Amino acid sequence: MKDDSFKLNLSITSVAGPDAKDFLHRMTTQNINGLELGSCAGGALLQANGTIISYFIIYHIKEKEYWLIGEKTFSKATYEALEKFHFAEDLEIKDISDQSNEKSLEIWKQHTKASFNFQFGVDITEKNMILEAPLNDFVARNKGCYPGQEVVERVFTYGNLGKKLVGLKGADTRKIKAGAAVFVSDENVGVITSVENEMAFAILRRPHYEEGQMVKVENIQLIVFKLPGTFEIARELKK
Repeated sequence: MKDDSFKLNLSITSVAGPDAKDFLHRMTTQNINGLELGSCAGGALLQANGTIISYFIIYHIKEKEYWLIGEKTFSKATYEALEKFHFAEDLEIKDISDQSNEKSLEIWKQHTKASFNFQFGVDITEKNMILEAPLNDFVARNKGCYPGQEVVERVFTYGNLGKKLVGLKGADTRKIKAGAAVFVSDENVGVITSVENEMAFAILRRPHYEEGQMVKVENIQLIVFKLPGTFEIARELKK
């Protein structure tokens, strides 16, 4: 994301009114009740099956107003998902992306810089569960119900996460192309989603997404590494 193009690349959805806090607490993966005025935290909107609608940084900008700052591609999805469940609550939901400024860009970059800038729609899509993405800080455990919460907690309980986004490194990583299959011996265990400088992003199936695993792409040996923000599933760690 280039600093001089924030108005094109950022989406901002405002949720304002006396019921804004309770509404967002029920709708998002974050503990809004604990978000102090002027503070920020990552959050997401999920489908009932735990897949991603959108993710964003929640900025408590005024006493009764919150900004959801995310990539421009999330603008419509975020607004429509919130309005779908907006009934009698005393609040207003508005797309104010045209008010994006250096402050909103700074907030977005500060809270996403550790993720190696994976791309939604490329590395992670709306078909992925949030637990498959490196968005650990975007989900508050034990905060109460929200759409998708039951599925998310079931994975933490039983450890049945089938795939994850990981990073791959090797001497010839630059030669790899997005879409290439990833192998362990003769078994196809995943796919390259994108390549950036000396690393590649890949969606790998269990157990091959574990850090330190060796994989091969077009006869190029690569090592798996865990992306910052990757969810740790306790039952997986015991295996």
